[in-house]
Amino acid sequence: MLDSMSEKDKRTLRYGAIAIIVYLSLFYGKSLLGLFEGNRQDYFKKLDEAEQLGALFRSYETKGMKIEKLRGQLGINVHDLSNTNLVGNVGRKIQELVKASGYKMGQIREVAGRGGQGVAATLQIEGTGPLKSLMPLMHRFRHTGYPLIIDSMNIRAEKRKPGQLQWSADVIILDYSQWKQRGGNRA
Repeated sequence: MLDSMSEKDKRTLRYGAIAIIVYLSLFYGKSLLGLFEGNRQDYFKKLDEAEQLGALFRSYETKGMKIEKLRGQLGINVHDLSNTNLVGNVGRKIQELVKASGYKMGQIREVAGRGGQGVAATLQIEGTGPLKSLMPLMHRFRHTGYPLIIDSMNIRAEKRKPGQLQWSADVIILDYSQWKQRGGNRA
């Protein structure tokens, strides 16, 4: 069909096609560009959201690593911190710790403490042993696997045995479940 057309008809057809293309681009090009621009803005918005989520996940990963490091250093196992047997387990662990340090364990008893303030119980413990082992014993309290605080400690020389001490301490057992309920990053 194009072979039978004259040069003038072909030129007119070209000008007509160009005019239609110009007409369509003027009236529909703006909406088409707006569609592309909207897609581009959506893409960058989603990219920003992805970067923010990545930063949030990295911060949680860092917090998790810090908590795992503290658990490793302090030996705390969160699953062992149930309230039903917490005081008994802590008392047993302290007895093992004191005996392993070369001290003779005296009484260990639970006393009325500051309940409701994140404190599960308060224990009073007593012992007798050599002077040189006292500071290593106090340092080992960190590694019992339970959240403990030595609230007060009384030390006096054993009158009958030179180089020996009598000591008593108030140990606070922190209530980990109350920490979890309040939220925050106190773990």
